[in-house]
Amino acid sequence: MLSDQEKWQFDLHGYLVLKQVVSPQDVDHMVQLCDQWHAKDDSELPAPLSSYRDHISEDLYELKQMASFRHRKKVVERLLEKLSA
Repeated sequence: MLSDQEKWQFDLHGYLVLKQVVSPQDVDHMVQLCDQWHAKDDSELPAPLSSYRDHISEDLYELKQMASFRHRKKVVERLLEKLSA
């Protein structure tokens, strides 16, 4: 039976945290299986499974890194201009 606090938590967040329901060994095994699953390419997984790699986020991260590099490059160029002036 859920307490009033647990019911409120579920209504608010849509999930409950149930401590010590799954053994640490089972959690370790599940993490190991998930790591194996996510290491595979989508073509290696049976349908409808997917590794859920977010290629859009990966592309955005790469663009952010490139933009950050360009920004640093501009900062260095401006510093060199000021030092040479």
